[in-house]
Amino acid sequence: MAVPEITLAPGSLVIADLHLDVEREGATDAFLQWLDGVRGRPSLLILGDLFEYWVGPAQIELPGTKAVLEALARLVGEGTTIDVVPGNRDFLLDARFERASSCRVRFDGLVGRLPHGERVLFVHGDEFATRDANHQRLRRLFRSRAFRTAVLYLPRFVAFRLARALRKTSKRTKQGKEQYEMALQPDAVRALAKANDAGIVVCGHAHRFVDERVPDGPRWFVLDAFGGKRGILEVQPDSELVPRDSRSGHAGAGNERARVAPSG
Repeated sequence: MAVPEITLAPGSLVIADLHLDVEREGATDAFLQWLDGVRGRPSLLILGDLFEYWVGPAQIELPGTKAVLEALARLVGEGTTIDVVPGNRDFLLDARFERASSCRVRFDGLVGRLPHGERVLFVHGDEFATRDANHQRLRRLFRSRAFRTAVLYLPRFVAFRLARALRKTSKRTKQGKEQYEMALQPDAVRALAKANDAGIVVCGHAHRFVDERVPDGPRWFVLDAFGGKRGILEVQPDSELVPRDSRSGHAGAGNERARVAPSG
């Protein structure tokens, strides 16, 4: 399936895996402060799990959610385009979220063109955990039209109860899995890059920074979870993607040039 394409101007930023728990007091403060510091950026890409979970329209009414949505909409209103790729925690993001936040939801990811024309594929990353058969089955279920439609009609208290139950189950199941089972697989990265004619792939999900060359495939970035040392990628005028420190309150923190790890 073809994914949307956008142009990424110098200064554009990419982040992932914020896991904002809007029901916990103060949990969104750091991100809201960070958004204030990136005003004037041409584009912001959020590669999944912006929220710890998303239950649909019922969540929009929560004060913590409203603060985030209003901050995103304010940034868009000032000229920054924001594209959000749903993750495995907020896979129910839809047109209602788009209207409330002024962001664009890119359900299957997107391709960004860098200043020199290079094509970069941006996805959440859980689609690369192909050894985790249970996760992939649930991923297909949760993203199916039938499941998404059914959840929209659940009473509010049931929707939140379901979301919390799924979160607890996910954490418990993860603890019982081997690392090799959950690991993102280079073969899957190579295949999806080829399908989208992309020379670079950027994702999140694993919460551990990677910059390497997939053998016979693309350059592959995995971002730290937001709040980590290399939780931001910044687009440079020469088309280089530079990791930035997301532990600071502003986007320009750090000045570490990304290096490609040897193949193999």
